Amino acid sequence: MEEMCEADGDMKPNPNLQTNRTQSTARAGGTAMPSLHTEHIHDDFAEDEAEPTPVVEHATVPGFMRDVAMATSTRWHMDDLSRFGDKLGRVAEAMQIAYVTAVDRSLGVIRVFPLPLLRKVYGTMARQFNWPIFPETLALPSNQDSETLGSHARLYQMLKDLEPLAPDISVRGSIGVVLGFLERDAERLRAAAAATA
Repeated sequence: MEEMCEADGDMKPNPNLQTNRTQSTARAGGTAMPSLHTEHIHDDFAEDEAEPTPVVEHATVPGFMRDVAMATSTRWHMDDLSRFGDKLGRVAEAMQIAYVTAVDRSLGVIRVFPLPLLRKVYGTMARQFNWPIFPETLALPSNQDSETLGSHARLYQMLKDLEPLAPDISVRGSIGVVLGFLERDAERLRAAAAATA
């Protein structure tokens, strides 16, 4: 609604208002900036089609908590569900994540959240409230460490199978030393991966 000013007894639009102008003046510099109506909006969709957006899996709070319960054999208390849902909703609002809904057979229309966000919030709260760690929220060891763990497991099994077949007691002793090293090193790598989680 325009404000009117009274000059010479009749009503005229106030010239100081910038509601109907196509350009507004910047506060500090005084230079003209184009309004929303005159800005050029990106309309070349051909280059956008060349780069498809990644698909992000979404899940509901009850569905995610049900998955955690099944994976960890946990029964949730209503306060824990409320606490997790409240924190997740506040984080999603703070991040300006789109409000996406789905239909649940038992609950009706319910909000869904990106799965990476669910995992991140749950991982943070699990440490805080001593909840069970969901396997996918654990930080994976670096690629080199996971490869080393895999090779340790294969070598350990191979040597374990060969140990009873060794003809000499000194060979069996050497195999035992290597098996001990592999066990200790695998524990060290697992502990390092758990410490970074």
